[in-house]
Amino acid sequence: MSNRRAFWLGLGISLAVLLPFYFLVAAFSLSRVSPTENPKSGVPILQPTLDDRKTLLLMTGEQQPETFVLLRFDAMENLIACVEVPAETVVLSDGKPQTLLQAVEQAGPAQAAATLRETLSISIDDYVYCKGEQLAELAEPLGTTQLSLFQYLSTQALESLHLNVDGVQQTTITTEMMVQALRAEPQTWMAGHVLRAQAYVAFLRGGIGELTNAIPDAMRKAASSYSTNLTAMEIYDYERIFQFLQTKDPAFAACVLPGQLSGERYELNDDALSVAREYLGSNAKELGAGEDEDTITLPENAVTAPASEVPVEQVPSSEILVEDGEITPENMISASEAQ
Repeated sequence: MSNRRAFWLGLGISLAVLLPFYFLVAAFSLSRVSPTENPKSGVPILQPTLDDRKTLLLMTGEQQPETFVLLRFDAMENLIACVEVPAETVVLSDGKPQTLLQAVEQAGPAQAAATLRETLSISIDDYVYCKGEQLAELAEPLGTTQLSLFQYLSTQALESLHLNVDGVQQTTITTEMMVQALRAEPQTWMAGHVLRAQAYVAFLRGGIGELTNAIPDAMRKAASSYSTNLTAMEIYDYERIFQFLQTKDPAFAACVLPGQLSGERYELNDDALSVAREYLGSNAKELGAGEDEDTITLPENAVTAPASEVPVEQVPSSEILVEDGEITPENMISASEAQ
């Protein structure tokens, strides 16, 4: 073999070995973007979804549920709403009218949620029933709040609670004191129900910084000790909702479901369904049916200011001293007018 042929043969063999390796290195280098050209991705911003809103029916009573409050936690609308439903309210149970208290006597706490769903056409995700003192203990981490109890309770009731102090209009109360106040004699039948709605909202508003921990912890205790349909997964869902609400300075809304007391029956008026939908949403909305269902439009007299701007007392006495047994959209709870 001549020297020239040996040279070209050696060169060919060398290139056959080196070129694939060279192309592999080049391809790898070209596939990488320089640090200055690489777009940086930050921490994703989480936003609430349609699943981040729930309605809880909270009931208290000694032997069976006697008080009924619907609590709406809505991260989508940045809203915490409270609707008090008197036990005497006439509801539908399989299409047959009876009072809410009668429904509970026949079939227990779960029946209360079922009849309210049927009557108001709303979604109620969960329920909890316990005694008043047990609820006070569960809610204790929310701290204290202030209310002008003289607007709701009779003079005799304030004296029995040792809260009738001249010149003192607002009283700092604990959850335990609130239980006693709710059992005291109100100025009118309706005033007692308004007080309950106001008290629940006041403690939630005052304890807004503790919601993420306090309420899920209370729910876990309730799930292990009291009558409820809450599960660990559902409590986790509430915890996520509270994380959104706690960082957004939510609006608050509170009312007693409007109606007329007639004897021992509280008959809902024509506005009750629309009020329930405005405060608590509707079954259609929960299913995401239609764009018109996606936004809650609260009544003008709802509490809609951020927590920092909502006054401690939301109802002047002139608004709760209505005709005993009657409440209408004109005399429901109003924070905007109280300001």
